[in-house]
Amino acid sequence: MIKRTTSSLYHGTTTLRLKRIMAEDRLRVSSTGTDRKISLTTERGAAEYFACAALASDNHDRPDVKSGPVVLSFDGKGLLELNYELEEFSDSVWGLGKCDWENEIACWSDITPLDATLIDIEPVADPRYQDFLKRRRGKFVRSARTGRAKADFVRLLQLRRAHDRERAHLRSPLLRSSISMRHWNL
Repeated sequence: MIKRTTSSLYHGTTTLRLKRIMAEDRLRVSSTGTDRKISLTTERGAAEYFACAALASDNHDRPDVKSGPVVLSFDGKGLLELNYELEEFSDSVWGLGKCDWENEIACWSDITPLDATLIDIEPVADPRYQDFLKRRRGKFVRSARTGRAKADFVRLLQLRRAHDRERAHLRSPLLRSSISMRHWNL
């Protein structure tokens, strides 16, 4: 794993699911729902909430298997440098703006190999899971800061897109021939 950065992105999951993720050396896009993506967030509190939701699902579907909530930390800048398609995302399924507290960044492809961008794997404290069971989403929403980290990461995304557009423009054959002709006064 690599060193933690200021552009960390988090993903909540469980130890049961983590076994498969690590065995495959890949975090896969969702195989269900209309949006085939990996849900990342700039806020650890939001990732903890979704790790707890995943654990509740695991406990329901496989009560005989022991599991626990964990948060994966990824290097957001590293994902961009490796050309992963990341974008700001807010699902309107519950109503416009209702999911903004998640501070979600969508990744539209599998993340692999993990050692290129995975920073850390940390367990979620049991009191946080107890909060989840008591339907205290507010505790997670409050711990997901005001979105400053997301705003900073979105600025990073915008800079990357502008840089990519500029590079694509410079690779254009018409532009290269135009530059070449001007260089030789043709």
